Amino acid sequence: MHDSGNGYINYGKTALARAVFTVCLLSFLAFMVPAHASARYTTKNDDFNLQPWSSSHQYYFEGLEAFGDNDMAQAYFLFSIAARQGHTDAHYHLGNLHFNNLVDESSLPRAMYHYQIAANNGHARAQYNIGVAYAKGITFTEDMETAVSWWERAALGGNVDAQYNLGLIYSRGKGVDANAGTAANWWRMAAEQGDPAAQFNLGVMHANGEGVHKSLSEAVKWWKLSATQGFQNAIYALQALGYVKLRVDQNGDPIAD
Repeated sequence: MHDSGNGYINYGKTALARAVFTVCLLSFLAFMVPAHASARYTTKNDDFNLQPWSSSHQYYFEGLEAFGDNDMAQAYFLFSIAARQGHTDAHYHLGNLHFNNLVDESSLPRAMYHYQIAANNGHARAQYNIGVAYAKGITFTEDMETAVSWWERAALGGNVDAQYNLGLIYSRGKGVDANAGTAANWWRMAAEQGDPAAQFNLGVMHANGEGVHKSLSEAVKWWKLSATQGFQNAIYALQALGYVKLRVDQNGDPIAD
């Protein structure tokens, strides 16, 4: 479900070594970290905070057209006009342009300046990006507590990556007190939005009875949803339980039949 071609900054999610999954070896949550990129700085044109039609809206959409035509200078000019008129999404996209070094005199502080304005106005993806900046110490002093605060705001606004990261943070107790139930709640929110890594993790928690009721059938339900999106660890888990036959594609990656 995650877009390709976007800029990613990895935070906290590293590849899980391939393991032999058997019924007696399902308790692997302690070392399970799915291969799923987290922090996202993207120029995808969604997550709008729609405002009444105005000249700022017109400049904003003309900016999107210029961006689509790969005219970054014109996009920057139009987004800047819209932003000066208070357009939240324009600030967010100005942040993207600066962060991805797509315009002259790009800088991380300028990117964070625009992200911060958008985040303060309730833009969920900007809130997520500010959280990553605090978690990684990008222009801000590294501060996991503040990062979690911004991710919670983003997650409640529907940002699936923030929901995933909060599940990871609470499962590990990094910057917060570890709480399996809270981790499961955040991963459930992401899983219900179709995130395959969250679906896999939630299945693991049900298999182990960690923070949720223990239920192999519930685990299998979430692993099947994850596997249908090609998430390798879910495919391996189902294969170990005999639910799928496993073959590999030309790259050696598993395919569920």
